[in-house]
Amino acid sequence: MKELQYFNAEVPHRFLSPWFRADDSKVAYAYSQAFTNNCLYALHKDHLVLNPVWIDYLQKNARLLKDFCYWNLAMYLQTKNPNVPDIPNKLIKLPVRKALNQQRKNFWDIVIRELGSVECIYTNKNLIIGDYAVEHFIPYAFVSHDLIWNLIPADRSFNSIKRQASIFRQAFQLLF
Repeated sequence: MKELQYFNAEVPHRFLSPWFRADDSKVAYAYSQAFTNNCLYALHKDHLVLNPVWIDYLQKNARLLKDFCYWNLAMYLQTKNPNVPDIPNKLIKLPVRKALNQQRKNFWDIVIRELGSVECIYTNKNLIIGDYAVEHFIPYAFVSHDLIWNLIPADRSFNSIKRQASIFRQAFQLLF
């Protein structure tokens, strides 16, 4: 209840400032309940009432408004956590990640062709074109991108063992 009182003291009436001066919460409550200047909502002690004038607009633009909120949340989190890269892409992830086929073909195949082979940093096995996996050196979950500076060729068998361990770890976390 204490948190709700803090929220009530700071947020609802200040958000109405585009419609009327909202420095004084008592005045803001009175003006909002009269929907002064067609403000977005009416403030009551224990609830809000949306202004019927805004309902159609909010429904039609719900996706845009949600994205706007996510964007501002992401920017706030990024400024408060400068050592964590790419927070916006961590909040909303693509349902399916893209395969790394283009990076393999357009970069690593060329490197391996030029050098003859490349050694896997995990197994020391010589990798040849067509018999290697491309993976993230710094985990995708941390950097949230597939930029070439973070991609390395790896032994296929090692990569699949790593993937199985990751799946096992995720299943374990779900159970406990």
